[in-house]
Amino acid sequence: MNISYPAILIIVFVFSGLIKWIPLPADVTLLSLIALILIFFSRLRFFYFRERLCSRDTMLCYLLFLLYFVVYRISILYSSSTGFWMEKTQGIFLSIIALSLPIILLKGTQDFIWLENTLLVFMVLASFILMGLYLTGFLDYFIYQGVGSGNDNSESLIPDYLVVGTLLSIGILICIQRGGIYYLLGSLSLLCILLIGSRGPLLFVIVCSIILYLFSRYSVDLEKRRMKLSSQLIRFTGTSLLLFVSLYLGFSLGGDDSTFVRIALMFTDPEELAQTFRVEEFTIATEVIRENPLFGVGLGAYGIEAYGADFNVYPHNLVLESASELGLPSIILFLLGFLFLFYRCSYLLWDKSICLFLAILIFELMNFMKSGGFVSSRELYLFAGILLARIDFINYQNKLSNYENN
Repeated sequence: MNISYPAILIIVFVFSGLIKWIPLPADVTLLSLIALILIFFSRLRFFYFRERLCSRDTMLCYLLFLLYFVVYRISILYSSSTGFWMEKTQGIFLSIIALSLPIILLKGTQDFIWLENTLLVFMVLASFILMGLYLTGFLDYFIYQGVGSGNDNSESLIPDYLVVGTLLSIGILICIQRGGIYYLLGSLSLLCILLIGSRGPLLFVIVCSIILYLFSRYSVDLEKRRMKLSSQLIRFTGTSLLLFVSLYLGFSLGGDDSTFVRIALMFTDPEELAQTFRVEEFTIATEVIRENPLFGVGLGAYGIEAYGADFNVYPHNLVLESASELGLPSIILFLLGFLFLFYRCSYLLWDKSICLFLAILIFELMNFMKSGGFVSSRELYLFAGILLARIDFINYQNKLSNYENN
């Protein structure tokens, strides 16, 4: 199988924050983007003179996403932000790139296979590193000194443990779809999620695993649906055993910051429950929206209006963040692209890649409704772009098939 360098580099570009601790001569994000641009220009003649760039449906959905970003950028005209708007503009620009790259560069079956393979490699490396940190007693240092620890470590090279939890969850979904030996890798990642205390990713990956199973029912052929009862029992028993072992180890090995402990605190500590559901952040965001319902406060000005400071702060919910800075009507514009994408995917659930990446996109949407903001949303739009690329690939294959049959 030929290696798909675009697929590998796209994943590196989006998840570059996880490997910035590696000493390289330049920023990983910039290096991977330059490499992708070079690949794009090397293939330019094939894309524009021998093939189409993308189908009509793909282009329409892409333009809906792009329209939202353009409107968001225009809101700088009435924003009170004097500095942070530039960082947010950069985040929006990176999200547009993450959305666009798959559509432009992923054109073959091997590209989508290597996307999954690269994500699995990242998941396995992260799992082994986390287990190594746990066994050597440095796991707490990783949790509390990372970018997202809340300890004002924005310049830290240690990855955000929530982003690591997200990557592990994505890998788990891939392992669930592939089955077999991949269940072992998924179980190891599940154990790591339990150890680092990622409540959101754990809950969301459970929900999305069920969604992936329901989606996959459409893509299973008749022969597999008639699988012998003995084979089904073996698979169910093996999966249940691995899940039990992961949960047991996560409960017995985890310390005060383990996922189990943090979930248990939700039911015993009112402050922990309020923090889990972002009650304070949502209340502040609601007040900002109430005072500026139509047009919001403008690009990057949420921090000034909510906390009196021009810095990277957000309500940990993309819908609330959009309504705060662009006004309530922007919610429709924000959701329009995703709704159209879901609509198109609903007709293609027979395709395994559509099932997988749609489940991952739903996971990302759920995760960004609890954690994260538009500055770091490029992983969300990456999987939207991957789905658009896959839809385009299927449409193109259907056209070739119809042409050959005629």
